[in-house]
Amino acid sequence: MDFIFSTIGFLSLALHVFCQWALGRAVVTFIVSTKEGRPNGFAVEYTSGLLTYLALLLLLKCLGVPWWLACYAPYLLTLGSGRREYYRDLFVIHLPNTWNHVLWSLVQIIIGMTLFDSLSGSIVTPWKNAYGDFPFHFGMISSFALADAFPPEQFFYAGQPLSYPFFINLWSASLWFWSPSYYFLSVIFLVQWVLLWEVFYQAVDGDSNTFIPWLLLLAGGTFSSLGENSGTMIGSGLSFTSFLTTIWVPQRSGVFGAAVASVILQLFFHWHQSREERRPYLLIAGFLLGLSPLVHTHICFIVGVFIFLNLLVYVVYDGAAFKDRLKQTSLFVGYALLSLHALPFLLGKQSIMKLGGHGFFPDAIVSGDLFYSLVFQSIWPLLIAIALIWIGSQAHRQMIILLLLVAFAWTVRVSVWEWDQIKFFVGLYIILLSILATSYRQMRGYVLLLPPLLCIPSAYEVGKIVEEAPRSEIFSAQRVSDALKMREQLPKDAILLAAPDHNGAAILTGRTLYVGYDGWLWSHGINYQERKKRIAHLSSALVCTEAVCPNYLVWTDGEKRFWKRSLPSPMAQLKAVSPILYEITE
Repeated sequence: MDFIFSTIGFLSLALHVFCQWALGRAVVTFIVSTKEGRPNGFAVEYTSGLLTYLALLLLLKCLGVPWWLACYAPYLLTLGSGRREYYRDLFVIHLPNTWNHVLWSLVQIIIGMTLFDSLSGSIVTPWKNAYGDFPFHFGMISSFALADAFPPEQFFYAGQPLSYPFFINLWSASLWFWSPSYYFLSVIFLVQWVLLWEVFYQAVDGDSNTFIPWLLLLAGGTFSSLGENSGTMIGSGLSFTSFLTTIWVPQRSGVFGAAVASVILQLFFHWHQSREERRPYLLIAGFLLGLSPLVHTHICFIVGVFIFLNLLVYVVYDGAAFKDRLKQTSLFVGYALLSLHALPFLLGKQSIMKLGGHGFFPDAIVSGDLFYSLVFQSIWPLLIAIALIWIGSQAHRQMIILLLLVAFAWTVRVSVWEWDQIKFFVGLYIILLSILATSYRQMRGYVLLLPPLLCIPSAYEVGKIVEEAPRSEIFSAQRVSDALKMREQLPKDAILLAAPDHNGAAILTGRTLYVGYDGWLWSHGINYQERKKRIAHLSSALVCTEAVCPNYLVWTDGEKRFWKRSLPSPMAQLKAVSPILYEITE
């Protein structure tokens, strides 16, 4: 039976890629009925199909449709008379045909294969900063696929609506539920990684704009501390970290956001270059922007603000007829208002709404004597790159708007903590590269200076990871084994009382935790202190009078250490399901 479901899972994985591409063609054709000026190509079509699929899948799951039906029902939109063209040419394999594309594809496959490994029974990764982030994603994916937790809620705090751009994990869950093994999940991570970077490559035309894909993949880091883990330096004022080690690998939604943002920006810039012939480009850009908040809120928000400011300048100052300018802008805004669907999931995330002073930097850094030195050590290569792009390109209006947004992000804090604030800089950097993509051929010799300036620190940091070959154990083999056993014994709606570890066995069950890891709770702006006090003593944790209460107690090695006892008590309130799981009876 396991073999059958594994086979179905692999076949489903391939089928989804083709059907999402076909769905994208159908969506683009629906929005733009005439062929004249209609955007096409894999990046636009696949992104349109994938985002439409995930939005419809979310709706169906929230309505209670079972996984096996909900994950295929959106593709019905491509069926019917006259729809054969949606599938035409999809099965023609277009192999990379330039040396840059071949090298890019090989690098992405290699990186994708290293994200995590589970063949030894434990779950390990060589990426240091993923040690804490991957458990969060595993927990959310498990919550979707194994517990059918819809409408989505925080898996680490029972009763709290989910406040996270979760489309990347919903996508993973839709592929994983057939065969929920961690080997298959590693394959899913690999496929998603390669697909999203392929979308970015084609969006910026990496065959012609040779360096631009590498300028994003290997962006960041600082020359002042070559080879150090830049993720640990964020709290010290390093805003331009190595994106690969701090954003792309650990925070999976970041890669998704980068791919979608690059497609939106290139549609916008292509429209801007030929506004009469390419009006549909702006409509598709608005549509994708409207579906993007649950892809990556910070990146897509800053891209939306950038485009809106450009359109505002266009409406006020452009020489075309005012009525026509207003019409085009209104259509874009109308499609972008689809983003309102994300409000129920994002309004609770305090970390994207809190305003404060001195932007990215912590109080201790701002008040210290080395503030300006730290800033300069971090960003001088980026400042030189911005100056070179300004000199070599004609996109001065866009550059001015970009610099205004950089100044805002540098001086005004819009996040509770630095790891969220840095994502705005990631979005701004993606905008900079999109401007470069439209001016690449004008840059001439200047473009040769950009890879050494922007890629050496990050490439060196990644090189140190490869040289040291670390293997951080995210979940031990024992915890994976315990989780697999508990999955079979727990109802889907179980609420677990467990040690608040970031890598406890309870996370992998997919069931909701009564109260989980402090770091996740704090960064999501959840007021968890009362529950945390209650679980400090097991006897008080078992007596619950809230509207939401735990109904199962997990009892693995992590819980024994947390409560400092070998057996749970009082046993009168517990019914043993297994040596590692108890039902709370009172």
